[in-house]
Amino acid sequence: MATITLKNVTKCYTKGLPVVKNFSLDVADREFVVFLGPSGCGKTTVLRMIAGLEDITEGQIHIDGALVNEMAPRDRDVAMVFQNYAIYPHLTVYGNLAFGLKARKVPKPEMDERVKSVAKMLGIDRYLERKPRYLSGGERQRVALGRAIVREPKAFLMDEPLSNLDAKLRVHMRFELSQLRRKLGITTVYVTHDQVEALTLGDRLVLMNAGEIQQVADPVTIYSRPANVFVASFVGSPSMNFFDAQVVRENGALWLAGEVFKIRTTPNVAGLDAHVGKPVVCGVRPEAVALVEHAAFQNRSELLDARIDDVEPVGENQLIYASCGKILFVARKEVASGALVRHAVIGKNVRITFDMDQIHIFDKGTEQAIHSP
Repeated sequence: MATITLKNVTKCYTKGLPVVKNFSLDVADREFVVFLGPSGCGKTTVLRMIAGLEDITEGQIHIDGALVNEMAPRDRDVAMVFQNYAIYPHLTVYGNLAFGLKARKVPKPEMDERVKSVAKMLGIDRYLERKPRYLSGGERQRVALGRAIVREPKAFLMDEPLSNLDAKLRVHMRFELSQLRRKLGITTVYVTHDQVEALTLGDRLVLMNAGEIQQVADPVTIYSRPANVFVASFVGSPSMNFFDAQVVRENGALWLAGEVFKIRTTPNVAGLDAHVGKPVVCGVRPEAVALVEHAAFQNRSELLDARIDDVEPVGENQLIYASCGKILFVARKEVASGALVRHAVIGKNVRITFDMDQIHIFDKGTEQAIHSP
């Protein structure tokens, strides 16, 4: 097994413009770390630099304590699983699984044992004599995984290995990957733009944007205590609701004042004293937003007048889009929950409320978190 350490790694392609900037990360032995971020954020470039498929411009990469900056990919003892499977079409499943072992001159009896053992583990032992064109997408992906596993490397590097599969197969393969990681316990760095994959598979997530790390934490922390507006907006479906406000003090209490509302904070909302008179960005998850009939709770000044613009049924839930002035809120409501809005009808006037203890507050200028629930 192995640790992977990146110290101030930077990658520039042309004109000195970095696509990865000052990237530092420690991956522990047997840890499953997921790089998550939008397309073009640099996550695959970092993975390829670890594998040795891309040169680094600045910084250091260590695998199991050894500096590998100048080391050839074949000498780093890591196995990479690519997005497009990258299996040999002219070879059988057995030939694909055994290819790397033959190159390393592994004795035939040992090679045969390892190939058959891995094929059985992945449920492709029936297809050892088939060629890839006779396999489904999921079976081809298992072959690609098997070719990496059979090598018994120090670490796995996986570049969006499930992105070419259909939705149902993706869910199944995600489950199989989760089972496999527990069984093998090999250090793994996994790249994806799919937050569901990231949240369900990773011990830790590395959120990236524009070549820089935005936050490194476990999945629960990433979701519940995002470090900045980008992380809060990227993780969660639908995305967190955001609205601008100013922190004001009245009668000894702190309020969030916007264009069309003023909401009193609770004692649990901490860290705002230093921001009195300053603009902030407030965020609230759709599941924490409630819509009530316009006639209800008329004496509650913190309720916001709104109008339902759209309703999306999503299984047992409804996503209700409601506008409050220029602000668009999304609320998630269980259809059978007996919520106060009995029938979400487009065009209906409602009021929006949410638990202030569930609000996130960010600095308007830096977009860094001031308060999380």
